[in-house]
Amino acid sequence: MILYNDINPNKTLYVIGSEVIGLLKKEPNDYVDVFVLYDKYIQKFKKNISINFFIYALDWLFLINAIEFDEHKNKLKRCF
Repeated sequence: MILYNDINPNKTLYVIGSEVIGLLKKEPNDYVDVFVLYDKYIQKFKKNISINFFIYALDWLFLINAIEFDEHKNKLKRCF
C-alpha cells in the first residue's frame, strides 16, 4: 500500500479499517450488509469518505483475514 505524505491520517485505510473493526465488534450478528455498515460508519465517525474508499478499507480487512464475504447471504462476516 502506498502512503502519501499529504493525506490526513484519519483518512488512511489503516485508520478506517480499525474503525470498521470497532463497529463490527459491536454488531450483535456476525453478518452485516456492506451498505448498512457504511451508513453506520458515516453516522458514527462523521467522515466524508466515498463508498469506494470505504470498500478499499474493506478490501484491506479481507486481505488480512479480518472479514469474509458470504456470497450466499451477500453480506460481510467478521472473522474474529
